[in-house]
Amino acid sequence: MVGRVTTGRVITLWWTSIRENTPRLEECVRRLGADEQGRAARFRAEDSRLRFIAAHAMLRTLLARPLGVAPEALRFAEGGRGKPSLLSPSIHPEPRFNISHSGDVAVVALADSEIGVDVEAHRPVPKLDALARRFFSDAERRRLAHVTGTARETMFFEMWTAKESYLKAVGSGVAMPLRLLEIDPERPAIERIAGDRHVAGQWSLLGVTLPGPAVCTVAVRGWEWRLNVRRFDWGHRENGMT
Repeated sequence: MVGRVTTGRVITLWWTSIRENTPRLEECVRRLGADEQGRAARFRAEDSRLRFIAAHAMLRTLLARPLGVAPEALRFAEGGRGKPSLLSPSIHPEPRFNISHSGDVAVVALADSEIGVDVEAHRPVPKLDALARRFFSDAERRRLAHVTGTARETMFFEMWTAKESYLKAVGSGVAMPLRLLEIDPERPAIERIAGDRHVAGQWSLLGVTLPGPAVCTVAVRGWEWRLNVRRFDWGHRENGMT
């Protein structure tokens, strides 16, 4: 396929349990910036607030440790589709990262190339067919038609997280109908983007099932990537990392 780039690089995917993190909520809040603390306070749903706090506190901790600064000292800018980038301290090369959370799981993906990540807690999808008609291509719907039960829901989430992870990776506020982003969940790979196989060939998809269970997909520019999945332990003495 045209456009493949051999890198041999590693993506580190950190995950944490929201439920197990609840006792350390006050510690997590202290790691956030003032704007994030304000956003967290505005959540009406407690589970949404906990996911937001855990994901952002984990990201700050992971970035702050190698920089030798306090997590709360980091400053971020927000781009398209809410994609964050590190504003201060200024370092080169700029770290590439993305976050997501769903159900009991929050994730942070780190790499040295443009990256996006999306996670979805595995759950029944009562309106799966209606969602597929709205957001999936004809080819994707045919794939779904060949599986049943929980396997069908798993495939739905594999394709959904793949689409979302790519849109988060490009982070430019692209207003693209999801059905124009066609996914092959078995490889996994982006088949075409708005009919363009060349652009699609410049991106890799890496998927993993996390405890919960939750379906997670990382989209990253280039090829020959390896996914290193690690659990973030908030009780570990060195900033919670194992």
